[in-house]
Amino acid sequence: MAKEAPAVNTRDGVPDALENTAPPEALDYSSRSTPFDIQDQADASIALTMDPEEKAGCSRGLKEIISPQPGDWSDDQSPISPRRAAPEP
Repeated sequence: MAKEAPAVNTRDGVPDALENTAPPEALDYSSRSTPFDIQDQADASIALTMDPEEKAGCSRGLKEIISPQPGDWSDDQSPISPRRAAPEP
């Protein structure tokens, strides 16, 4: 699940998080499905019929757990990122 999606979503979209690939903290605010089960993925499309207040709550929850800037995560992964601590000699 792309963490950038909640940062730019303005319509309280609720992503479908695949249980084996999504970050665990995102599963509480997403519909869930198993990537190997097509029927499960179809059933997980609950956002289409979800109450607007519930969708807004999911959207707020996702925005709270993502980094303030979408680039923060990718920068933190790079070994040459200036924000990563230099290894101890």
